[in-house]
Amino acid sequence: MAKDLKFVGKKNATGGILSTIIGIISLVLFGLAIYISFEAKGKGGKMVGIIGFIVVIMTIIGTTFGIKGFKEKEKYYLYSVIGTLLCGILLF
Repeated sequence: MAKDLKFVGKKNATGGILSTIIGIISLVLFGLAIYISFEAKGKGGKMVGIIGFIVVIMTIIGTTFGIKGFKEKEKYYLYSVIGTLLCGILLF
């Protein structure tokens, strides 16, 4: 009976992989901004603002890639879920 099963050679959605990578980079940058602000005793200045702005832009792009990853046919959507959730949580 096990010989009748056939594994379909699905791959992960490209948009999901990109979304997850962008989400991880955004998370690291967000942590860096918090660290800089903490070390400067709350006076991080423009550097923290620039990093925060970049994180917001990256999470919007990552969320978009993650949602587009769900539209790909015959793919695994694990990375689309992870990337979309990670970027969505960082965005809000």
